[in-house]
Amino acid sequence: MADVNIVQAQGFAGYSGSFTDNVTEGNSVILLVIGANNGGTMSSSSPTYNGSEPAGATMLAEVLENTGSATVYVAAWLLPNLTGGAQNLSIMVSNNFYGSPATGFAAFEISGLGANPTLDAYNTDSNANSGTVSSGASGAISHAPELIVAALGTFGNAMSEVGSPWTEVQFGDNFLLAAAQVADISGGSYTYSQTATSGAWAGLIVTLYVPPSSGSGSGLLMAGFP
Repeated sequence: MADVNIVQAQGFAGYSGSFTDNVTEGNSVILLVIGANNGGTMSSSSPTYNGSEPAGATMLAEVLENTGSATVYVAAWLLPNLTGGAQNLSIMVSNNFYGSPATGFAAFEISGLGANPTLDAYNTDSNANSGTVSSGASGAISHAPELIVAALGTFGNAMSEVGSPWTEVQFGDNFLLAAAQVADISGGSYTYSQTATSGAWAGLIVTLYVPPSSGSGSGLLMAGFP
């Protein structure tokens, strides 16, 4: 059975930054991104590690809340089976009108996911005017261990950390929370939620596991992803 661990986690204002420590060869990185504008479409693309887009880089989920005057965008990206020995990361976000420190991304380095991390369960949620900010429920996970990763973003409304058992990153004037934990038992459903003042928000949650026959290749097996 794979031993999945959270190696390091860090938040960055804007869309480029560097871990404190080098990534270890074979580990994966999850990027959790927030963007905002005054009502309009948004997207993310071209995640990089050590200056180039890694093989197998894949968007796991994205969600956008657009009230017509306020947009919040949240996305999760997987950078699997990295070469190691570097720290720098970046991603492109289109139509982001709010620069640092209000928007940016969080990064989690994960060991034990193997060469082909597999998406198991996921959910997205959003609302134009609610004080409860939530990823919604992931649905029951089917393997153990599994990595649970979640992110919440608001349009200018501060949140507080949720706490144990989540490993959390809070930044962007506290407008973004990103979190991860490792589930050792299958069958449970997970939700990441927090209270903020009323306003537009978006959230997501994804779970990943390493298949028994992971091997040494790269690329995400998109189990359960439409």
